[in-house]
Amino acid sequence: MQAVAEAREEGPGTAGAFACPPPPAARTSAREQLQQLEQLARAELALLGLRAAAQPAAPLPCPEHASVAWDLGLDAADL
Repeated sequence: MQAVAEAREEGPGTAGAFACPPPPAARTSAREQLQQLEQLARAELALLGLRAAAQPAAPLPCPEHASVAWDLGLDAADL
């Protein structure tokens, strides 16, 4: 039970929406909030682009397997 409590105290990390900075003490305008969200989205897209570039492309299935998958109602990605 102690390990669960300790894990919660650590926090979720810096991925995704959890990477948002804490809200400032003063109220920000809607325009400033949108600009902050846009900056965060651009940073996340850049990170995803780097991760995608680092991974090798998945091999394409052969046409015969893709045809059988189609006949079975499956997506070729399920092969």
